[in-house]
Amino acid sequence: MELYKTIEQYVGIAWKRLALLALVCATVTMMIIGADMQLGLFAGLQGKAAKSAGKLFGKFAEALTILAILYYCLREGYRQVRKQQFRLPGLFEDGIRALIRFTRLIHPLCGFIILCLTVLHGYLLFFVWNSGIGKETVSGIIPLIILIGVSVTGWMVYGSPQAQQARKTHYYLGWLFVILYLLHKVLSD
Repeated sequence: MELYKTIEQYVGIAWKRLALLALVCATVTMMIIGADMQLGLFAGLQGKAAKSAGKLFGKFAEALTILAILYYCLREGYRQVRKQQFRLPGLFEDGIRALIRFTRLIHPLCGFIILCLTVLHGYLLFFVWNSGIGKETVSGIIPLIILIGVSVTGWMVYGSPQAQQARKTHYYLGWLFVILYLLHKVLSD
């Protein structure tokens, strides 16, 4: 439990500085894209190298998406167990509750990093690799638009935790994003 308190202390600091961290992530993303547009930063990445770099950003976004979803899955699973009035062993329950708190703390930051990585993924594959407009592109643009909606509603929830409509919209848009992302994954592989 001592380890969790230490982690919570450091992540809690990050939570309080979420706006600054989100701004830094967005600024770095825009600087990378701007540098490429002005200086041809990725000009040396031709063909498969640009495609590999774009897919790598997509894989990082995918891993963070799984981490962000883990918060909801753990929370809802725990809620269902408690609703059935089933008691978990003490140490196990403490561990689950600590994991839920930890994933809740990093969830918003994961969301902003996912958005930035997804934009870089799309930029590299569409503009640098010149993948053209096909089923992969269209099936990727739609989840990106939904992901922007998830980010906006997430920001609204972060700014006003009592905003129940924004919370519900964030939740359902998040699951819509996951479904559309899975469709994108099937169509692009």
